[in-house]
Amino acid sequence: MDYNTDKFTKELNDTLVSKLDNICEIQKDVLEILIGVLLSSDWNNQKDNHTVFLSLLAKIRFNVDACNQIVPSLKNDSRFKTSSNLIYRGIVDDIINIYYLLGYALFNEQKYVSLGNELSILHIEFLKSCESIIRSETEFIEYMHNLYKKEINLMSISSVETGIRNANSHLYNFNEKKWKTNKEIRKSSNSFFADLFPKEGAFITESKKIEFIKKRGLTRHPVLSYLFKYFSQYQHFSPKMHDFLLHHCEYDLDCYKIVLLEIVAVTFEVVNVINIQDKEYHLEKAMILMKTL
Repeated sequence: MDYNTDKFTKELNDTLVSKLDNICEIQKDVLEILIGVLLSSDWNNQKDNHTVFLSLLAKIRFNVDACNQIVPSLKNDSRFKTSSNLIYRGIVDDIINIYYLLGYALFNEQKYVSLGNELSILHIEFLKSCESIIRSETEFIEYMHNLYKKEINLMSISSVETGIRNANSHLYNFNEKKWKTNKEIRKSSNSFFADLFPKEGAFITESKKIEFIKKRGLTRHPVLSYLFKYFSQYQHFSPKMHDFLLHHCEYDLDCYKIVLLEIVAVTFEVVNVINIQDKEYHLEKAMILMKTL
């Protein structure tokens, strides 16, 4: 006997299976739209700094495809929602990133310098994380060496860090031996954004991005904020979280459907700003699917 049959009523299980079938069909429809947009877009013929939107759609595309593999497992065992919820959290995070960056791209600016500066800030966050990984990896290799008594060539942390900084010299202050701050990078951004920038911090959190989205008048922020917080409960541990894991997945399926709608909505916005073949066709296809959801 599977978990759902053992724990839930037949009536509830019938409802779950029906909703799951519906979610699986919608996921396939959304995936078709994403693939169509990506295949119709010339990555080498985009406005300055706009390929980022294709990169984010590509990431969402593969996460939706991964959900196609995992979500059917919920028919027999709702506890697999732990995995699918984490993937959906990643999707919501990328939707937030798209709207955050659209907030800069929708401002008509030569060379889209402000958008480019935000990408530089996000890149610095990535580089700092890479440096942290390198330090951790060296400790890991030393641990494995001591555990298995095998000779392992240890990389030079300083040489790798130097290589990273030299390769990104426009973002690194060699005199002060530190990465440039957000404020320093944004000096060339348009003054229109002066009162809109997220507050300075170690990195731009999702809540800061959502606040910026709200200030820019992009109206999706309430649902994105809620969905990200809900799915994040499956990312972070608490003793009570185990009870959520054991519960059936009906509410989670309702959340999936909303996320899928948001994917189509943000894809519609992206198609409007990128260079793409048959733009009107892709806009119409996205609009038709949004109306059915």
